Amino acid sequence: MYKRQSLPFGDQETCTPTPTEHLFTGKERDSESGNDYFGARYYASVVGRFLIPDPLNPVRSSQKVLAQFLDDPQNWNKYSYGLNNPIRYTDTSGNFTGKDHIAMEMTALKQLGYSDRAASIAAKADARMDNFHNMASGVPFLHHFVGTSENPQHGEQADHSDKATAEGAATEFINGKELQAAGQALGGNTTEALEALGQATHTAQDIVRHQFEPAGDHPLGEAKATDAETKAAVAATQQVEQDFEATTELMGHGMGMTDRQISDAINRVKAGPQQ
Repeated sequence: MYKRQSLPFGDQETCTPTPTEHLFTGKERDSESGNDYFGARYYASVVGRFLIPDPLNPVRSSQKVLAQFLDDPQNWNKYSYGLNNPIRYTDTSGNFTGKDHIAMEMTALKQLGYSDRAASIAAKADARMDNFHNMASGVPFLHHFVGTSENPQHGEQADHSDKATAEGAATEFINGKELQAAGQALGGNTTEALEALGQATHTAQDIVRHQFEPAGDHPLGEAKATDAETKAAVAATQQVEQDFEATTELMGHGMGMTDRQISDAINRVKAGPQQ
């Protein structure tokens, strides 16, 4: 039985059965239009393009930041998938790639012995933090459309905030996600632990970039990270991972688990879920 295999730049005829309607990157294909639904917009796999422009554009940005964003010509094309580089970048929501976050997460975790599969799960959870609700909720005026103006997840001052408040909220968010990851790890829920870890490290990476600046001082589409930012963000990511391990050990001992049991739980997370 023939089916169309969904690829980033078009479909290909293959001889495999059709087990599901969820095709390219696990997105659901609309049976009437033949397009894939990404949440923010539809993707036409036959031409390898989104059908409407990227809904996230630079807003309230300084000339310097806007110039950095526009310096990459692929950012100008609001219809392409993954900046025309689907081998390296993914776009899970139809907003934008989160390319720096994915690269930082993969580099940091693989250096610490995480498998490709485990690092990829954490990296995708990391990049998904940059969705419209999370980003807009910290930007003056835009927060009115998403229902909240306080957002600790991106290392910024939200509306009605200040630097000290933002720093405290971001630290609380990271610590909470580390606790969540530890609990999931000890419970044998590897995927959930990696996703919580990816969410925690996203905030740590953003602190390096934003340094608790006012949210309106940078665009919703990030400029490419500099080498110095990348190095610092990878180090921050690895610190979160080390804190996760320490939290897992403390929580495990509190539950009466042996060192071996705790070590096995951490190693299962590093190995990733087994197919």
